[in-house]
Amino acid sequence: MKSFVLAMIVSTMGGVMADRLLACGHHLVNSERHQWSQTDIARAACGREDTCDGKEWNTLFEVLPMSSGPASWVEIQTTGVFCHLGCWGDIDRFNGQCH
Repeated sequence: MKSFVLAMIVSTMGGVMADRLLACGHHLVNSERHQWSQTDIARAACGREDTCDGKEWNTLFEVLPMSSGPASWVEIQTTGVFCHLGCWGDIDRFNGQCH
């Protein structure tokens, strides 16, 4: 019985856990689908509106659906990960990662 309950818990966890949508800062600014600016990514990365000494370009951001509005509306939130060797991934596929 314990094994059955454990198997049920583990099987339901897989459906709840989704892959995180990650994007590099420079991908967010250069995206054709979304219109973020350097100010947007700097604000999300370090709370400033000018620049984070350029680190915002190679910072990983999580792309999250907004709590209200159309399904196509998303917001960005920093993961706190700066890719010191550069950030790469496909623009608009949200598979950003560090080199």
